Amino acid sequence: DRQFEQAVISLQRAIELKQDLADAHNNLGAVYEKMVRLDEAQRSFERAIELDPERGDFRANLGSVLRDQEQPEAAIASYDEPLKLAPEDPDLRCGRGMALLSLGRLLPGWADHEYRIQSEQFDSTLNFPQPLWDGSLLDGRTLLIHAEQGLGDTLQFIRYAKMAEPYGEKILLAMQPTLLPLLKCSGYQNLIPKVEPWPEFDVQAPLMSMPHIFKTELDTIPAKVPYVSVEPERTEKWRQRLSQFDGLKVGVFWQGNPGYYRDQVRSIPLRCFASLAQVPNVQLISLQRDATEQIAEVADQFQVHVLEGLDAEGGAFMDTAAVMNNLDLVVVCDTAAGHLAGALGVPVWTALVVGPEWRWMLKREDTPWYPSMRLFRQTKPRQWSDVFERMAVELAKLRPKSAAPHRAE
Repeated sequence: DRQFEQAVISLQRAIELKQDLADAHNNLGAVYEKMVRLDEAQRSFERAIELDPERGDFRANLGSVLRDQEQPEAAIASYDEPLKLAPEDPDLRCGRGMALLSLGRLLPGWADHEYRIQSEQFDSTLNFPQPLWDGSLLDGRTLLIHAEQGLGDTLQFIRYAKMAEPYGEKILLAMQPTLLPLLKCSGYQNLIPKVEPWPEFDVQAPLMSMPHIFKTELDTIPAKVPYVSVEPERTEKWRQRLSQFDGLKVGVFWQGNPGYYRDQVRSIPLRCFASLAQVPNVQLISLQRDATEQIAEVADQFQVHVLEGLDAEGGAFMDTAAVMNNLDLVVVCDTAAGHLAGALGVPVWTALVVGPEWRWMLKREDTPWYPSMRLFRQTKPRQWSDVFERMAVELAKLRPKSAAPHRAE
């Protein structure tokens, strides 16, 4: 945060010297947004627009901060104005798409979301000359479905690979190499690592375009779980190891990828889990690899059990999935671990920031993507205390399940 504070001071000085510098107000808004000072970010973007109403990028930035403040209708209006002059602008269209998706208006949201492929932020190595698959029968053509963003996105949308199978036999799934063992174990066929050189193919689809291709609406989201699984032997091995813990076994995951631009907002200091540890008969079990530092920091307040050797062999998430199958509950921040638990069909509570990603929509405590997931939302930015107090009340109502491994219905 120190660098952000210095940037604020520098930009404020520039504005004091010349108050009509539209770019300075816009840049100040961008810094405030990264600091999650959303009201100040909004005011700065609005001032930049006053000074230069023609700048579509200023309005796109305002739309982004309005989404962060859970004002998607206002965000859509902010995108709509410059779209009158530039109807194909990819950043504006994609931003509007995410606002529409957060409102549950999926069909127009997916259509706008497709413009991300033309955005500078899209992975340029995935700009293939082969045409985008239109959902028609393949008739002997080879389709390449390729992972596009993070591991959590892949775990959420890999379900669509099964939906594509009736359209033709030649379907290749190019996924992150670390996920290949888990996906293979889950029954997905024709998996290849998402690396060059690419095999020959005729049509292609980014994984996150599949909901658009299949015209997914709220009531047609493919939500049959589990659609990810691990070997029964691995689940049984971890069941035996976890039998040492009495009471309610609660797996916790609090830290996402630090490289993600919103990680400082969505990751949760482990100390915030203290109220869960205080619930009688609860054992907190870390699902986090390489997380000993924060565990040591809270050791004088409460205990978090570490599972030695978790995911050390077999592939990413393989042991984690087997452990999740044996827990009474999983509690996560908004990371790939939550998508894994949801895909496994195990009970999972996800702690969400104000203005979460579009996939979680607004105000709901459930999600149509994962039947076994409950959502616990912040009421104020960067304030987790009431989220975990609500969780603790609900956790006190739970009873340990039998010693048998979890099996989704």
